[in-house]
Amino acid sequence: MNLLGETLNIDLTTRTVTAAPLDGAAARRYLGGRGLNVWQLQQLVGPEVDALGPENVLILSCGLLTGTEAPVSSRLQIGARSPLTGLLGSSNVGGHFGAALRSAGYQSVQITGQADAPVYLWIDANGVEIRDAAGLWGLDTRATAAALKAQAAERDAKIMTIGPAGENMARYASLIMADGHAAGRTGLGAVMGSKRLKAIVITHTPSRRPPNPATRSLMQAYAQSIRSAERYEIYARYSNSAYLNWSNEMGILGTRNFQEAQFDGSEKIDGVEIARYVTKVKSCHRCPVHCKAEIRVDHGRFAVMLGERPDIEPLMAMGPRIGVDDPEAVLYLFSLSNTLGLDVISAGGAVAFAIDLYQRGILTDDDTGGLALNWGDAEAAATLMRQIAHREGLGDALADGVRAAAQRIGGRPRTMPTTPKAWNCPATTRAARMAPRSATRSPTGARTSPASTPHRSSSGPRSRAGHPRRPEGGRAPRARRQRRAGPVCVGCVGGARLARPVQDTGALHRGRLQPGERGPACVGAVWLGPDR
Repeated sequence: MNLLGETLNIDLTTRTVTAAPLDGAAARRYLGGRGLNVWQLQQLVGPEVDALGPENVLILSCGLLTGTEAPVSSRLQIGARSPLTGLLGSSNVGGHFGAALRSAGYQSVQITGQADAPVYLWIDANGVEIRDAAGLWGLDTRATAAALKAQAAERDAKIMTIGPAGENMARYASLIMADGHAAGRTGLGAVMGSKRLKAIVITHTPSRRPPNPATRSLMQAYAQSIRSAERYEIYARYSNSAYLNWSNEMGILGTRNFQEAQFDGSEKIDGVEIARYVTKVKSCHRCPVHCKAEIRVDHGRFAVMLGERPDIEPLMAMGPRIGVDDPEAVLYLFSLSNTLGLDVISAGGAVAFAIDLYQRGILTDDDTGGLALNWGDAEAAATLMRQIAHREGLGDALADGVRAAAQRIGGRPRTMPTTPKAWNCPATTRAARMAPRSATRSPTGARTSPASTPHRSSSGPRSRAGHPRRPEGGRAPRARRQRRAGPVCVGCVGGARLARPVQDTGALHRGRLQPGERGPACVGAVWLGPDR
């Protein structure tokens, strides 16, 4: 039995599948996940490769502990050349897909080439098949997942798919898991769409062998340390969405395309209010926090709407950033983004950018096809998001990203809030530049992270104010300065503890973990870890 798993190589051009044992030296040096992805991309993707061409390689890599009984060991790292920036495209997702891939015996998957017609991958106990997806092409992510689940004999089949946004190669299209998780920000859904790969399905596979008693005792102790963290109850009940109103009080809540850093309606859409719509609490693989949840709206304009509870950044993107203070509208827009297969942060940024230009008179009714774009208009935002996903009308320009759209449409630099790598800023990143004493971590991370995802995997200096001990009211107490990083997500980076606050891109490309990397923001490991 190969404890490290295999590397699965799939050539969609020739429709061939091969597998080889993961190199032990590479596993020890790069620790799986992001390090392994970057090492493989360096070897396979040169500077001449078009991100949306068949030569680009889409790589999925588990952490060395992903799929084991270790706490919070759910994460899967996905990488390719980004169609949005042309640089390193990197995204990370939790849930159960990564654990299922590892249980199937695969540590890493490399997908190359381009199919001549839509296909999907089927992974089960008998191996890997490349199947025809003609009947799935054109479906949204929910319909695709439902159709594939109907084909699976096992009820708990794990599915990763793209929606219309990925098929039409919107440059910030995301990969959506059937359990509601998303791998967004880097446009890897567009890469998958360019390869005419609609989905990957993993049916039920046996788990890896259980750990010995000593290892199990260590895992249980680590899980207990998470449960005893002072903010555990907040995250277990509300996720990090409970801190939206706190962000508003701190003056780092990007509002109306960052024209302001505070939003009057923040209390209406804070996670404490969103909890009223929760119908079922869920968890990622082996995570004791259970911060994920299903929501349902039973009345109003968006009645019988089902979806997932958004975390804080999606709440910001579909709320303050476009001026929406109706919680049901925010939930609807978030669900729509996942259904279309759009990165919710980038989609919110694109919509806010368009509204800003319309309000300034740079965009007219002729440009929008008669669609009036006003702050707080959820229906108009939904229409524009559909246009982006299908590349229709104004959405065709916005689908290439805010910076590219600005070059086509026009607009002053202040209406184009992107990072130096052409990314649309997360809500707190640009707002923190307005009040740098409140949150210095995000701008530093945006400028120094190779993939520019500061709210997930970058770390700058700790906010002076820290996080509040409770979400209800009052200003946040000042926290001790963090001297060492807390626990990392062991499924992502193998359990290393890293402390330096500035990214080291050179070290990353030499195969070492980033000094500023503390693992993606898996709340069980990063946000809840004790300050040291």
